[in-house]
Amino acid sequence: MYKDGYYVIGGHYSPFCYGHTKTLHAAKLLATKNSEYWDDLQGWNTPSIYAACDCEVGPCGDVFPWIGDDKSTRRIIAAPVSIKINGKWYDRAEQVSFYSCTLDLPASSRV
Repeated sequence: MYKDGYYVIGGHYSPFCYGHTKTLHAAKLLATKNSEYWDDLQGWNTPSIYAACDCEVGPCGDVFPWIGDDKSTRRIIAAPVSIKINGKWYDRAEQVSFYSCTLDLPASSRV
């Protein structure tokens, strides 16, 4: 398990790790290469990119974007480092701005 770099994790019904890269650019290329078409009217989906330090290995050897130490409670999903929406990559700081602008939030809460 790597603690530096990035993991590309996607999946429709359960998380699936597509691989590890050392740079964010390489992770974006790997994620784009593994885009998949979801047949339940959701269209094309590109896996998200997570920092390796925000991921851990599950009991079966799979890599999950989990944070938290208590193994008996429900996990909190780590925030992705980068996501692709409508063909454009948004890094973590831009995601907050993107979502606050697309959601109907008061102007005082927008970043």
